Parts: sequence; C-alpha cells; structure tokens
Amino acid sequence: MTFGRNIPVSQTTRAGKMKRALHQHLVARKLGADAATIGRTGGEKGTFSPPTSVLGHGDHVGTGPTAQPCTARPFDEMPGPRGLPLIGSLMDYTPLGPFSLKKLHESFFERYRQFGKISKETIGNKCFVSVYDPRDIETLFRTEGPNPSWMQLMALGEVRKRLGKSMGMINESGEKWRQLRYAAQSKLLDPKSVCCFAPVLDDIAQGFVDKMRAGRTSTFEPSIDMDAELRKWSLESVVSATLGIRLGCLQTDRQDPDKDTEDLLESSEAFLETWPTLELGPPLYMLYPTKTWRKFLRANEQWLSAASRMIDRSLDRNESPRDPLQPEVTLLEHIVTRKELTPDDIVMIITELIFAGIESSAFAMTYNLYTMAKNPAVQENARREVHAAVGRGGEITQDALKSLKYVKACIKETFRVFPVFSMRNRILDREIVLSGYRVPPNVIIRVLSHVTGQVPEYVPEPDRFLPERWLRDDPTLPKPHPFAVRPFGVGSRSCIGQRLAEQELVILLAKVCTTSSQSANLTLVSICGNQISL
Repeated sequence: MTFGRNIPVSQTTRAGKMKRALHQHLVARKLGADAATIGRTGGEKGTFSPPTSVLGHGDHVGTGPTAQPCTARPFDEMPGPRGLPLIGSLMDYTPLGPFSLKKLHESFFERYRQFGKISKETIGNKCFVSVYDPRDIETLFRTEGPNPSWMQLMALGEVRKRLGKSMGMINESGEKWRQLRYAAQSKLLDPKSVCCFAPVLDDIAQGFVDKMRAGRTSTFEPSIDMDAELRKWSLESVVSATLGIRLGCLQTDRQDPDKDTEDLLESSEAFLETWPTLELGPPLYMLYPTKTWRKFLRANEQWLSAASRMIDRSLDRNESPRDPLQPEVTLLEHIVTRKELTPDDIVMIITELIFAGIESSAFAMTYNLYTMAKNPAVQENARREVHAAVGRGGEITQDALKSLKYVKACIKETFRVFPVFSMRNRILDREIVLSGYRVPPNVIIRVLSHVTGQVPEYVPEPDRFLPERWLRDDPTLPKPHPFAVRPFGVGSRSCIGQRLAEQELVILLAKVCTTSSQSANLTLVSICGNQISL
C-alpha cells in the first residue's frame, strides 16, 4: 500500500481498523488528490550545556508577565558590535571576518568576552539580543506564553513550500503549531507512555554492544566506524518507538542493507552538510538553484520518500503478529486518527522526529562515551551503580531506570560540556527587561547556554567533569543555577522527544557499563585514544 492511497475498508484486523480510520479521515477532509502524492516525492573542548528536565529536575515554566523596573535602561544603550549601515556585522561572518559559520559557537564566546552577559547585534536585516545570564534565561522562558515564537528556518521552509509539504512543528506557529505539537506530545512527554519503550530500547542497546564486541580486532581496537554505528543505533531506536518496526540496522550477519535505512542515513547526512550554508549564508537559492540548494532539495525529497515508505510498513505490520517487546500503541497509531491532522501533517511529525532522533542522539551518545572513557573514576562509579541495579549483563528495566541516578548525572554533565544545541531563540510579542535593559517586541533573543555552562558564576568549577554536581543528595558541591544548563529547552517549545532521547541514552550507557569490567584489558570503545574497557 501507499500511505494516503485509497484503503480497503472491509478489513476487521487491527491494521484494517487503522487504515479504515485513515481512509475516512481522508474522505472527510477531501484530501484525495493531495494525499495520494505522499510517499512519492521524486564540539570540541570547551562547549558546555546540561539537562534539568526528565533527568531529575522539573521543567514547568510559568507564563506570567515579568516585572518591568522603572530604572531599566533603553535598548539603544545595550552594548554590542557597531557594524556597518544596512548590513550590520554581517562581514564578521564571511571569509573576510573573524568568525566561521562552521564554528559559530566561537563567536558566542568572543561576544561574551567583549560585551558581557548581554549584547545586541544586527546581522543583515535582523536584530539579535544574546543572553548568557541564567536569570535572564529564566525571565525569558517565564514570559514567552503558551504559543512561543522563534526564528523560522528559511531554507527548510522554502524547500517544503516548493515540495508542497506541511511546514511541520519546526516552522509552524500559532494554532497550527499547537495542533501538531499537542498531537505528539500527549504520547512522547507522558512518562508512563515513554517507559513502555524500555524493553525494545534495551534490546537495541544490547545489539549495539554485541556488534561492538564482534567488530574488535585481535589488537582489541574497534574495526568499525563508531559514528556510523551510533547513527544506526539511534535510527533503530527512534523508528522502533515511533513506528513499531525493526530495521535490523545492527545485525552483524546482515548482507543486504535495507534501502529505506540507507536512504534515511544518506539524506540526513546530506541535509546536515548543506543546511548550515543555506540557512546562515546569503539566500542565493531564492534567485537561482545553487549546487548546495540542489543537493539540499534532493536530500529532503529522499528523506520524505523513505519516511513515507516506513509509515506504510508500520501500517502493514499490524496484519502480522506483534513483537512482544514493542509497546501496545506506537506514536503513529496514537496520531493517525487525530481528526485535526492531515496525512501530510502525520508524515511530517514522524519525519521530523526520526531526523532529530538520528542526529541528536548519536551526537550525544558519542560524547557520553568520550567523557566516560576520559574519566576512568567516573566510569567505575557508573559501572558499580549499574551492577548494583541489574547485575552484569542484566536487562535495563523500567524499575532499574529509576535507580540509575549517577548514570543520569553523567549524561547531564556531558550535556553541559558537549551540548547538542549551542543556541536557542525566542521572539516575544511584548517588551521584556533583561539585565536591566528594555528589549522591544519582535527582536530575536538568543539563549547561549553553551557559554553559560562555562562561566564559574553560574556553574562552579566548570573545567572539572563532575556528575556529582547534579546529585540532589550530595551537599558537598555547590549547585549550578537551574537555568544555566537546559539542553532540551524549556516550556511548550522544548524538545518534544526529550524523554525518549534521555531514555535511549541512559539505557545504552548503562548497557555499556553493565557488560564491561575495568579489570579486563579489552576495549569496547576507543575514542581519541581513550578507552571504555570490557
């Protein structure tokens, strides 16, 4: 079948009911012709930023207005680079300037050194305010309201417009964004629902560990591409959670790789290779199709096509016996009958979650393994905790997850040192006072917690890797400001897949620990000459 095509309604199986509901949904919304096209679309050292949401701290944020002191200084007096008429400081981000688009985080650190905890900057026709003080970050998030806005991704929005696709949660705003967000978050942000993914995520994590063992050479060094295998692990995990199907990415005896798997991994890599140039550079693609734009367009077409085929497989797999490791209801099954969503909306929700799941989880896990290997004492403490909870080689169950406080603290601390996202932004429809300056509406406010996590005033002893700083029952260490390190964001625009991502990381890191022994002289993971022994 093809997702969006006319679907037989005479079936009485679970899959038949789902297909019948989707068919009725299409007819009711008169989407026949449009819906039928779905599925046929031809850190280095010094980066900081950790979590405080699911891994230990509450993430509730109020929406009341922030007090506006009468003594606040006008916006014009806020420090920042002077820039040139019409283009501002745009030249600073070209080959003629001091900053590189590939290392944009370096500009954040330099601006902090130049201007302090708040600064403004005009780049082209856009005005930015950069905030580093966690008190300002808290004020901002408590002021944003239930429908926060952010700077849209122009290149991504343009390619989706040209392909005739939904803007998705990333680029939508207002009521449409709320529909998409709430349809997915009722499943993904519910702790009980996410805990149901633990059995299958544990099985996938075990497959990753087994493949790492099988890939060792006689010199005990891995003979496989760690980055590639982590991307396969994260793809297998997120597809299993959202669609309830297994791709077999980590099977050691597999000869022919799955085409959809190859397409997703290849297109996501091409996306990341081309998007920064299009998004941060001059929008030449609006004038003519540059080489980078053509590659970006092909990547999006390839991605959407592969994701649509996977959705078809997920719907069809309900006609077969159900995998006992899978949750009773997948995310797709949860959202497919939502009347407010079009089939295009459903495809875009799934594709965005899969894409984000591949890249962010793989990146985060890479540096969790690195920090664990770099700090043998931390590695040993985590190993002891896991062995006490599940034994050597035991299953990481829902109950075990609750007791792995030190492992979760290690992940928090790794996020502080190596954040997945170095910047977040918000656009308010009202004036706000930050660090004593009045910031007018419609200014792009950048939250640069990448830098905040390295400032001793906000995070004591930032140069030390200290998971203990996140343990509530350890009074020996001063605690960071709660808004200094928020890798998943805060409020209704926070990362919708944060609970799933955190569970993936905890399970795999614990699985590595529970199958390893520091006394043995075998290497499971070797990164930059640092080892996790097995």
